[in-house]
Amino acid sequence: MMYDEWVFRLQHSINDSWELGGSCFLFYKTKNLADQYSKYLAGVPAFPFNNIMELGIWDGGSAAFWFECLRPAKLVGVDLQNKSDSPYFLQYLKKRNIQDRLKIYWNTDQADSNRLLEIFDRE
Repeated sequence: MMYDEWVFRLQHSINDSWELGGSCFLFYKTKNLADQYSKYLAGVPAFPFNNIMELGIWDGGSAAFWFECLRPAKLVGVDLQNKSDSPYFLQYLKKRNIQDRLKIYWNTDQADSNRLLEIFDRE
């Protein structure tokens, strides 16, 4: 699946034999579900919200997907995994010049309401 020049790998589990290697976003959705999102969003004239906070982003691909589809002023994603943004994600941020508009907080438990409020206030 592609948006503009960006490749989204629809995947439900990690597979070391991917033909694209790290040159893609990992998007933990099925093709059917991604098609349903696209069909629904095509019928919506404009997304009515400026800011989005996404809880649980798995590998970061969903944050880029929603940013591309919805074009919010700002999107902040959080995930429990102890990792960092992938090189592909960092390339995307830089090329789109959206480092201040799309931010990910890794190693963040969505059940930690104090931490979520801290992020919400900061962003």
